[in-house]
Amino acid sequence: MSAAAVPSGGPGDVVGAADLGEPLGERATLVQVSSAFCAPCRATRRVLAAVAASVPGVVHVERDVADAPALAARLAVTSTPTVAVLDAAGRVVRRAEGVPTSGQVLAAVARALPPRADPVRPRRPCPPRRPCPPRPLCPPRPPRPPRRAGPRWGVCRPAAR
Repeated sequence: MSAAAVPSGGPGDVVGAADLGEPLGERATLVQVSSAFCAPCRATRRVLAAVAASVPGVVHVERDVADAPALAARLAVTSTPTVAVLDAAGRVVRRAEGVPTSGQVLAAVARALPPRADPVRPRRPCPPRRPCPPRPLCPPRPPRPPRRAGPRWGVCRPAAR
């Protein structure tokens, strides 16, 4: 999810609403573990809040590492900001450290969402194409007339008298 993606040791772990202190999102939850004086944490907060606002059913939960040491230990937080993406059941789907881009967060949220119940209908095949009617052949162009010899540049002409 970010440049400093953490090896997958946390995916599969379950984090409940009691661990977070807030209810889980209907479809997914973005958990951010940050610290009070962390400048990248503020940028991460903006990115996660924007994604949570744009995707229905996704909630952004931010916890301070000093206020929630049990959560930080459970998610194996070694630096801030640490972001964990949880599915609707609270399972960790993706976990990363550093400031993610919105595209990275959206890709991680897409992995957390369940597959669509109504699969997309396949497109109708295009009707067979009819061959184009034959075009009449144009008569060949007549040959170009030879160039007339005109004045040659660089050759002096006799002066008129």
